[in-house]
Amino acid sequence: MKGIFTLLAILTVLMTPIAAFALELPANYQTKSELDGPYACDKGKTTVKQYINDDEEWGVLEVYTESGDTFINFGTAKGQTFAIKNASETKDVSHKEWDEALLKSAPVVFHTLHGTGRPDCVPAPAKTN
Repeated sequence: MKGIFTLLAILTVLMTPIAAFALELPANYQTKSELDGPYACDKGKTTVKQYINDDEEWGVLEVYTESGDTFINFGTAKGQTFAIKNASETKDVSHKEWDEALLKSAPVVFHTLHGTGRPDCVPAPAKTN
């Protein structure tokens, strides 16, 4: 749980410069980084995973929602890229669009990321999505 708040703090600092390029995650990011999670949030309706690579200074936050959508936030020192993935496509979105959709799909995660809510995230077994 401590790790999720570490990434949240890092992402908060990185939120000022927003990358204006398409989502391009590092190759093999899931194996080239340290996994923190998964966590069950929103009373078990949402799974959150974060991958952090301190050497290359990047992080990937994945939020798997009950609706089947996956919210992806890729942050580096140069900025952040946001995307929403569903069964048929991965769509790059603005930070504002990502936040609005996340608030509807995973309100506790949204408020945790913005420091305005009471986190209910607990360690959970991995979900296959």
